[in-house]
This record gives sequence, structure tokens and C-alpha cells, in this order.
Amino acid sequence: MNRHLARGELLLRQHRNDLAVEELRLALAEEPGNAFALSLLALALGALEQFDDAQRSAAEAITAAPDSPFAHYAMAVVLSERRDTVAALASIREAIRLDPARPENHALQGSLLLQSRRWEEALASADRALSLDPGDETANNVRAMALVQLGRREEAGSTLAATLARNPEDSWTHANLGWTLLHEGDGRRALPHFQEALRLDPNNEWARQGVVEALKASNPLYALLLRYFLWMNRLSRKAQWAIVIGGWFGNSLLADAANARPALAPWVFPIRAAYLVFAWLTWSAEPLFNLLLRLNRYGRLALSDEQRDESTWIGACVGAALFCLALSPFVVDRTLWLLGAGMFAFLVMPIAARYNCQPGWPRRAMSVFASVMGISGIGAFVLGVASNRFEGAASEGAVHLVTALGTTYVAGLIVCPWIGNILQMIRPKR
Repeated sequence: MNRHLARGELLLRQHRNDLAVEELRLALAEEPGNAFALSLLALALGALEQFDDAQRSAAEAITAAPDSPFAHYAMAVVLSERRDTVAALASIREAIRLDPARPENHALQGSLLLQSRRWEEALASADRALSLDPGDETANNVRAMALVQLGRREEAGSTLAATLARNPEDSWTHANLGWTLLHEGDGRRALPHFQEALRLDPNNEWARQGVVEALKASNPLYALLLRYFLWMNRLSRKAQWAIVIGGWFGNSLLADAANARPALAPWVFPIRAAYLVFAWLTWSAEPLFNLLLRLNRYGRLALSDEQRDESTWIGACVGAALFCLALSPFVVDRTLWLLGAGMFAFLVMPIAARYNCQPGWPRRAMSVFASVMGISGIGAFVLGVASNRFEGAASEGAVHLVTALGTTYVAGLIVCPWIGNILQMIRPKR
């Protein structure tokens, strides 16, 4: 074997991707059409997030050796890293067609099916990989996470425990076991596994997220909300939308019933209020508890820069809402200040939605939407307070502007849950 190719392969296995790229390019300078070297180069470039070059290298490998399973496998990995799950599945299926006896092909297919929320198919792919190699760690982890999503947590725990017994130094297995325990509602037992995963691999983002959720789960309120979030995550996209739309229609029907029969209003109001508080918490609970976590020595270190930024913005909105609410009994225009409190409180929704969107155009679009809502709501409130000092025509003009800004804010508030949910589900290609 070409010595540069051998070194490149070794460096790639050691995750020294920049050095691997150098060696593999030297190998290709000596053997320009070497499909194996091109495939390895694609994997190294993909790990460095040089996606255009990585995909180009994988395409050249397939051109050089269209019957090479490894070339199609490399293309599937690169496409997966680019978040093009559909194309990645097509590539890995071609690799499986060419060589159905390679367990890593089935394991990767299972991982891609997990990303597509096709839990049963992911489990079948993992089982196929394990029938070829019972010790395949990727397949064992895919199997465990598919079982968790299918509600078979005891089986998932057994799978991960057996995997850890074979290799107690695998960061991803510890992280997945932690998430399995979180799904069971046992954040206390989950936390040590996340910590061990980060000790083994400080760059394991899946484990870092688990630490944050496990720490917040020590709060009983957040523990209940986390169970709801994890339960929703196990559902298909259609089922999730059915619940969101069903809640919205249910709240509307209760409002219509209370309007039609005023005697029902005292019974309907607590239900509608509970629904609105719960809906608000589904948007605000995560960043609010992240804000509290900043007071925890370990939690402060576990939070990402993005989570700290989000919690700061959400905390500012909640703080402004509480300020308006506390001041309202002592001012003449009490109703306006109460409306201001509500405006700041519900401004949480577009801000939280912005941070929940994937980086790229969905986040940019939600940023614009949140900015329009913020400018409209705060502008209406500030001008409304200031207009009380105006007289005559100036006062009338201010009222029109306040009305326009307020209407814009309310319209945004109505459509925010729908726009936010749609944009959050989009995974832009990289």
C-alpha cells in the first residue's frame, strides 16, 4: 500500500483529520484515481466541515470505482454531515446493495433512519448490523436509541449496559445511557453518565446537552415538562402537529362555548388559563431554567454560549413583564401597564423559537420575525405611555401609530406558534 495512504488511514482513525488530509493528498498525487484514497479524503474533509470538497472527493471516488461499497459509504457519511438525509439514505442503500455483509453500512443506515424519526426501520437496520457483528458499537447505540423512542426503555438500558461492559470507555454509549435514564425520569442517575461521557470526549455535544437537562430535571416542575418534551420527541411529525392543532382548536372551542353560554365562563376560564400557561412554558421553560442554572457552579460551565445568550434575552423579557405588573397598581394608566406586562411575557415565544431553529436561513427568518414583534410590541407600549402627555392632533396621531404597532404585534403573536414550529422542523443543508 502507498505509504501516504497508510498514514492517512491511520491518522483518520485517530481523528487527526487535518494531518490525514495532507497525507491522502500526497497519496493521490502518486495515484490520482485511487478510489479508496478519495473516499478516505472525503471522510477527513467532511469531519473538518469542508463539505463541498468532501462531496466532490466522494463523487470522484464513485466515478473511479462505481462498484466500490466504501465509496458510496463515504458519500453517505458526507451527505449525512451536510444534513441531506434523503440523499444519504440513497447512498448507503447502494453501499448495502453492493456489499450487504458490512455491518457499518447497516449501522449508518440505522443512524440515518433515526434522524428521519423512522424508529422501527432504524431498529431493524441496527439488528441487521448486530447479526453481522454483535460488538458493533454504533449499531448497539442506534438500537438502544430506537428502543427508547419506541418506549422500550428497559431493553435499551440492557443493550447499552452490555455495550459498556465490552467497552466502558465509549463516550457515546455513556451519553446514550444517560438519555435513556432521562427518558425514565431519573436525572440523578443520568448525570454521572453524561459527566463520564464528557470526560472521555469533551467535545461530545450530545453529552453536554444531557448534563444541562439532567441538572434542570432536579426541579420537579422542569422534570414534568422534560417528560412532556421527550414524549413529544418520540412522536411522528404528524402526531406532533395533531397535538398542537388539537390544543389550539380545543382552546378556541372553549372560548366559543363560554361566549355562547356565560354561565360556563367560570368553569372554562381556569382550563383556558392553564392551557395558556402550559403553552407559554413549553416555549419559555428551557431558557428560564437555563437562566437559573447559571447560578449553579457546574451548570454554568455546562451551558453553551448560545444557551447563555438565550437565557439572558428570556430573563430580560420576564423581568420587564414582572416590572410592568408590579408597577401597574401605582399608575393611572393601569390597563396599559398590564398589557405591557403581557406583551413582554409573550415576547418570549419568538425569541425562544429563534434559538430553537437550526442555524442558517430558518434562524435568520425567525430572527427577522422576532425583531418585528419586538419593535412593534415595545414601540406600542412606549408610545402608549408617552401619548398620555400629548394633546390634540399629536395625541390622535400617536393613538393611530400605537394601534398599528399593537395590531402588528398581536397578529405576530397569533401566527408565531405556527411559524416557529414550522421553521424549527427544517434542517437546512450545509
